[in-house]
Amino acid sequence: GTHVYGAALTYWDVVSPKQARALHRAYAGAAARGELSRPPYAPTCLVVLSHYPFWQTYRAFLAQCHAVVHSNTSQMPLERLVANFMWDVPLPPPGRVRLKYYVGVESLNDKNASVYVARPA
Repeated sequence: GTHVYGAALTYWDVVSPKQARALHRAYAGAAARGELSRPPYAPTCLVVLSHYPFWQTYRAFLAQCHAVVHSNTSQMPLERLVANFMWDVPLPPPGRVRLKYYVGVESLNDKNASVYVARPA
């Protein structure tokens, strides 16, 4: 068989009342009666799987995707960021070559928003 490596980022996201009604009738009843003081949250997980063991690169990429998508100025969907990274960013040849990749347009002014992809020799 082949090895598959992965990285995951889990965060809590606000659930809209419409989603909550579809998922759980008890929440809908409590929300209708005004018994809830804050919106409900649900765990969300972003995962990247690959045949290459770039754990730190994938972790940095997922953190940047989360930051870009949840920024107030971003219009870019998460699916587009992931598709661009997985299909359009080339894998560098083995050795001392590194690729510097920026996640999202907003990240061009942030020195911590870059992701480096490098293969060991």
